[in-house]
Amino acid sequence: MSASTAAGDAVHANGDPDARVPLHARMDIGEHVVAMAWSRDGGALALAGADGGVHLLDSAIGARTTRVGEHAAGALAVAFSRDGASVISGGQDGTLQVFARDGSQPPRRIVMEQAWVGQVACSVDGTRVAASAGRHVSIHDPQTLEVVHRFAPLAATVEALAFSPNGRQLAAASYGGLQLLTPFAPFTTRKLAWTGACLSVAWRPDASVIAAGGQDASVQFWRLPKGQHAAMSGYATKVRETAWNVSGRWLATGGGSDVVLWDFKSGPEGRPPRTLRYHSERIVGVCWQRKGPMLASIARDGTLLLWHPGRSELPVARYQLASLPTAIAWSPDDSLLALGGEDGTLAIIQPQPVLP
Repeated sequence: MSASTAAGDAVHANGDPDARVPLHARMDIGEHVVAMAWSRDGGALALAGADGGVHLLDSAIGARTTRVGEHAAGALAVAFSRDGASVISGGQDGTLQVFARDGSQPPRRIVMEQAWVGQVACSVDGTRVAASAGRHVSIHDPQTLEVVHRFAPLAATVEALAFSPNGRQLAAASYGGLQLLTPFAPFTTRKLAWTGACLSVAWRPDASVIAAGGQDASVQFWRLPKGQHAAMSGYATKVRETAWNVSGRWLATGGGSDVVLWDFKSGPEGRPPRTLRYHSERIVGVCWQRKGPMLASIARDGTLLLWHPGRSELPVARYQLASLPTAIAWSPDDSLLALGGEDGTLAIIQPQPVLP
């Protein structure tokens, strides 16, 4: 992507409050950023806006965003096809849409009659798109959006969707626990039951554990394939933020102003978590590098913190954001970090690399 700098913006890096690192790029999409996703090649970033816009930042056209689509009343979710050629989005207008990244084809859309489309996800092999509309989960052809299969309704609205690392299962979070769905024939279902509402879902990289943040200020997890269940409680508020590091040892969670790390190397049952304290208000996003050791967190105090938990329980960098943050995502090569804000600000920073 092309670089641009914004005067007055600074990263406090490596413990030095005077170290100033310029932004890689900064722009305004003109609406609250609800969700974002990088293309697999790292050359493009798609964003969903609260006013309905689907925006595309593509390195092929420089450091500016293009409004490529629209959802009446608001866009809620975006994802890229595996080949990066298409952007798939869902919104409050009850439509699932697909846009060609290069604009070579007109957008395609289908109406999901059940409710608004709150979640979209693409399988790792690129052969399936999953979408949720209210209590319903459906599997679609990624090119035509034709419905391949529609599963029986869940107990409540689907709060999160995630394909397993190998794409052989799809997890759907809602009230009553998780549903593990097979996204191909014979389209089986398996329930991982719990009495409360699950708000997020995260697969361990080897798929041996699946974790879910809870409405009741807890984190639930199940060990697969047998499905042994355990829970971690004591959070200040509901937990929507769950993310695994690349090795699968650490599960990072929000649920308050502290980043809480659970160690799955020798637990976490019966052991206290590690707590990373620095934010002064509720965390709204946690995100590990895809291959590297850094963890990023954003909070309602308007800061981005970068952590290297393998070295210290203090942040290695702090960035004061121009807008309250709403979304965060590392680029596939871990070199760039994208942040969306309530006021429509999109900031992309290039953190200094750190050793493992």
